[in-house]
Amino acid sequence: MKCNYVSKTVGQKLTFAFNEFYNFIKTKMKKIGLLVLVAALFVGCSKNLVTGRKQLKLVSETELQSMANTEYQTFLKSNSVVSSSDNQAAMVRRVGSRIAAAIKKYYDGKGQTSVLEGYQWEFNLVD
Repeated sequence: MKCNYVSKTVGQKLTFAFNEFYNFIKTKMKKIGLLVLVAALFVGCSKNLVTGRKQLKLVSETELQSMANTEYQTFLKSNSVVSSSDNQAAMVRRVGSRIAAAIKKYYDGKGQTSVLEGYQWEFNLVD
C-alpha cells in the first residue's frame, strides 16, 4: 500500500513540475514573441517619400514595381486596348502624359526625383 502512495506523490510532483515548466515556457514565449513582433514593426516601418507619412513596408519598391508591371501586362492581355487612332484613347494618353509631366515637375522642384525612379508611365484606354 505504501508503494501506491509514493507513486501518487511522485506523479503529483511530476505533474506539478511539468505545469510549472510549461507556464514558465509559455510566459517566456509570449515575451519573445512580443519582442520579435516589435522588432519586425520597427525594422519594417519607414517614411513614405511620396506622402511623408510612416508606413509598414513589407515589400521593396523594386519588387512592388515588378509585381505591378506583371499584373498590368496580364490585364492588357485579357482586355482589348482601344486603338491609339481613336479620339478617346488619344485624350486618355494626352491627359495621362500631362499628369506624369506635372508629377515629374513637382518632384524636380522638391529635389526628390529619386522618388520616381523605375516608374514606367503608360496610358491606355481599354474596352
